[in-house]
Amino acid sequence: MKIIGEEETLKWQLPAIGVLAVSFSVYYAIQLLDISNMALILKLIGVFATWSLNYYKDGSTSDNIYGFVAQLNYDFIFFIQGLVDHTYLKE
Repeated sequence: MKIIGEEETLKWQLPAIGVLAVSFSVYYAIQLLDISNMALILKLIGVFATWSLNYYKDGSTSDNIYGFVAQLNYDFIFFIQGLVDHTYLKE
């Protein structure tokens, strides 16, 4: 497995990490507003974050670490979505 170059990092990986950071920030900010009666909005954040990550997905690189790191981004989105679902399960 090879490390990806600087050009691929700037083109694919850093924007994907930015999407991840923005989605975490939006989850946090919306929970501060106490909108537990509109929990469906929290579910939609995960959908839009996943769609945004798909834009920065490069399917042509198969022998480097990019695919592993890209999958981690999806896993983090699913993880935070699961935490939100569990938090608002009874509401």
